[in-house]
Amino acid sequence: MTLTSPNSMPVKFCLLIALIFCTAAVPLQVQADDLREDSIVGQLPLDTPFLAVSRLHREQYEAIKSNPAIQKLIHLEAFQNQWNRRDKKKLQVTIEADEALEIEVQGDEKSVEVEVDVDTQNFDDFLKGLKKTEHGEEALAFLKDAASHEVFVYGDSSWVTMPKSFQFVINTMQRFSGSNSDLTDDEKAAKLLEKLKTLPIQQYLNIQLPNIVFGCQVEDEQRAQKLFGQLKETIQEQLENSDDETVQAYRDSFQVKMVDGVEYLTVKIPGSWIPFYLIDRSEMTRNQEALLEFFLDGIRKRSFIMALGVRDHSVLLSMGGDLKHLKRPTGDKRLIDHPHMAKLLELADQKVTSVTYYSEGMAQVGWKKDGNLKGYENWAQEIRNQSEESEGIAKVISDQAAEDVVDFGRDLQKFQSKPGAHLGYSLMTAEGLDRVSYNWSEHPERDGSQPLTIIDHVGGQPLLVVAGRKAYRPEVYEFRSKWITRTWWYINKGVLAFYPEGANERYIYAAILDQIRPHVIEFDRITRELFVPAFNDGQAALVIDAVDLRDEPNELIKEDFPTYPYLPQVGVIWGISDREKLVEACDGYRKALNQLLVKASVMSPDDTDPVVILKPTADEVEGGTLYHQDLKKMIAEGQNEIPILPVGVVSDNLAAITSDKNFAMKVLESNKLTIDSPIENIDQPMSCFSHVDLSKLWSLMEPYAKQGIEQQLESEEINSDEAEISRAMWNVLKQLKSVSSTTVKEDDAWIQRSHIRFGEVETKESE
Repeated sequence: MTLTSPNSMPVKFCLLIALIFCTAAVPLQVQADDLREDSIVGQLPLDTPFLAVSRLHREQYEAIKSNPAIQKLIHLEAFQNQWNRRDKKKLQVTIEADEALEIEVQGDEKSVEVEVDVDTQNFDDFLKGLKKTEHGEEALAFLKDAASHEVFVYGDSSWVTMPKSFQFVINTMQRFSGSNSDLTDDEKAAKLLEKLKTLPIQQYLNIQLPNIVFGCQVEDEQRAQKLFGQLKETIQEQLENSDDETVQAYRDSFQVKMVDGVEYLTVKIPGSWIPFYLIDRSEMTRNQEALLEFFLDGIRKRSFIMALGVRDHSVLLSMGGDLKHLKRPTGDKRLIDHPHMAKLLELADQKVTSVTYYSEGMAQVGWKKDGNLKGYENWAQEIRNQSEESEGIAKVISDQAAEDVVDFGRDLQKFQSKPGAHLGYSLMTAEGLDRVSYNWSEHPERDGSQPLTIIDHVGGQPLLVVAGRKAYRPEVYEFRSKWITRTWWYINKGVLAFYPEGANERYIYAAILDQIRPHVIEFDRITRELFVPAFNDGQAALVIDAVDLRDEPNELIKEDFPTYPYLPQVGVIWGISDREKLVEACDGYRKALNQLLVKASVMSPDDTDPVVILKPTADEVEGGTLYHQDLKKMIAEGQNEIPILPVGVVSDNLAAITSDKNFAMKVLESNKLTIDSPIENIDQPMSCFSHVDLSKLWSLMEPYAKQGIEQQLESEEINSDEAEISRAMWNVLKQLKSVSSTTVKEDDAWIQRSHIRFGEVETKESE
C-alpha cells in the first residue's frame, strides 16, 4: 500500500532552499538592458501609485550555477545521492475491520495496524503530470519562460482616489450627524439622505474595488498567445456544452473583451449577486431604509472583474472594479518619465534586478496633518456626552479627559511629518549586491548634516556597528513628560475613586505618594535641565565585538575567563555636548534613587537594611574617565558574585556603557574604521551607518560549526553524506564577507545605500 503525506518534506526541497539562499552570494556579469523598453516600468502610466518588480531571473540562475562553491556542492557524490533519492518514510496506518478489505484479525479485534511506505510528493511529480496533458509540453515551456525574466505587481490610480472619496463621504456624514443632534433618528436619516444626494457624483464613482495587476514577461509571445487562445477555446467549449444549470446560469459572466487592441478573457461578478436580502430591516424606519437603499444601489452597480491577457511580451492578470487601467500610456505620460525615476534611468550600464516604488499620493492616503485634529475633537464630544450622565469624581475625570483629548491632538500635530514617495532598486555587481532606496518623506527626527565622528571610536574593526545621529529636539521630552504627568493624574483619581471616603487604604496611598512625589519631581528636573541638554550632539552607536582570549596579551582577562575561548564585548556609545552636565545628572539620579530606596526600606514591614547604589570608582585615564565598581572588593565581601559589571566611560565628547575595561579603553581611542565594503566615503555627512563583518563572524563560528558536525556524525544524528554536504554548505556561506549601509540627505531625498560584499570562493578541501 502506498500513501502520500502532505507533511513530509523531501530532501530535494531542503537542498533547493539552501541553493536559493546562496543566490545573494553570486555576482552577476551580464549586459545591461533598457528599462524603458524591456521592463513593465516603461509601460505604466505616470500616476501609478505602487509597483514591485523582480527581474533577470535567468541571468541570476546561470550565475548561481557557474559559482565555484555551488559547483563543488552540487557535484559531490553525497549531494547527488540525496538529490536523486526518493524520500520515503514508514507510517503506521490503522485499518478498520468493517472496511471492504481482505484482512485477518484475531479474536474480537476490530482493527489492525500495518506499516507502509509513504512516497512524498515533490515538484517533479507535478511537472511529469503536467507534461502528460494535451498541451503539457507547451505549458512547461511557457512556465520556464515566464519564470526566467521579470515578474511584477502594480496598482492603478484607484488605490489613491477610492480611499479619498470614501473618506470624503464618511466625513460628510459625520459632520452632518454632529450638527443635527436634536433630530430624531428618522429625521436624521431623511436629512442625511438629502445631503448625500447633493454630493458630486464623481465622489461616488471613485468608490470601487481598486485595481491590481499581477504579471510576468515572456520571451516567446507567440507561444503565450497560442496557449491563451487554447485556454479561451476550452472555457468557451465547456460553457457551451455543459448541462450543469449553475454553469449555464453564470455563463454570461465569462466574456472576451478588447482593451486598447488587446484581447482579455474576463470574469465579471456583479455587486447585485451579494445577498442583501439577509439584512434585517424589521426595526428600520422608512427613512432609514431609504438611506440604506441609497448605498446598496451604489454597490449593486459595482462589479468585481478578473481579466487575463497577453500584451507586449507580458502576461497580465488584473483584478478590480474595471479594465480602464489596462490601456497603454501615451507620450510622456509614463511612469518612467516621472522625475523620481531619473536616478533609476542613470543606471544604463548596470543590471537592475528589482524595483519597488510607491508614489506620494499613495504614501499620503489617509494622512492629513490638520485633519486628524477633527477626530480628537469628535472623540472629546463623545466623552462630554457620556459625562452628562456621570456624577462625582467620575464626572470630574470625564470633563478633564474631554479637554485633554483635544489638547493631546494639538500637541501630536506638532510631530506629524509629511509622507512622500519612495523608490528602491537592487543591482548585482562584481563585488556583490547593492540596494539603493530614495525616500522623499519628511524626517525631522534625523540629522544628516554632519559626519558621524562617533564611528572613529568603535574599535577600528568591530564585528557589528550601528551608528546614527538624531536631531536635537528637547520638545520631545517635554511632550512625553507632560502626558506622563497627566496620565498619572488619571491613575491617582481612579485609585481614589476605587476606595470609599475615609478608607484606610486612601490614607496609605496618599502617604506613599507624598513620599514619592519630591523624588519624581527631582528626576524630571535633572532630566530636563541636565541630562537632555548633555546629549545635544545627537550621535549614538551600538557596537558588538569579540576577543579571542587565546591571542589576548592581557593575562588578567585570561585568568578571569580560563574556560572561555572568546570574550564578547558590547558597548553603547553616545556623543555628548556637555560633560559636566552629564556627570552631574548621573550623580543626581544615583542620589535621588538612593533616597527613594531608603524611604522604601523605612516604610517596609521587614526590618532590612536599605539597598543603595554605591558611588562608582572613577579612574582617570588618557582621554577620559572610567566609572566602575570594585569587583574584587565586592566579591571578597560577598556582595556580588557576578564576574562582569558594566563600565562607564566619559570624555569631553563621548559617553559609553561597555561590557569591560579593555573595550572601554578602545572607545576612548580614536581609530579610523577599516571595513571591507564598497562604501566610498565614510567621512561624508550622514544620518545613519551600519556594518556587519561577516568574515570575522564566520571565523569565530567555524570551529564550533565543524565541531558540531563531527559530534552529530559521531552520535549518528547525521550520516557521512549529510556531514559532507554540511561542510560544503559552510564553505558557500563563508563567501558572504560583509553587509554595510549608509543613509544620507541629498537635495530633498533621504538616500539609503546598502551593500553585501562577497569574497573569493574557497575551492580547496576543508580540513
